[in-house]
Amino acid sequence: YSRNERNANAAIVVGIAPEDFLPYAPEGGPLAGIALQRHWESNAFALGGGEYEAPGQLVGDLLAGRASNAFGSVVP
Repeated sequence: YSRNERNANAAIVVGIAPEDFLPYAPEGGPLAGIALQRHWESNAFALGGGEYEAPGQLVGDLLAGRASNAFGSVVP
């Protein structure tokens, strides 16, 4: 909520369609979106080290298609 911190708290928002649910809930149904959500939340938990910390990436590394292995002067 605070906009005067040293780092940005940003996200990428993407659209999804019903066919995006199929790999996670092939049977479909009204709860297929929850299966998709659980899949990605589990992956984010693992990428955050399994310690309830959000995974982070530097925008330069994102644009270059590589994982961030150090944050340099960025204080997460």
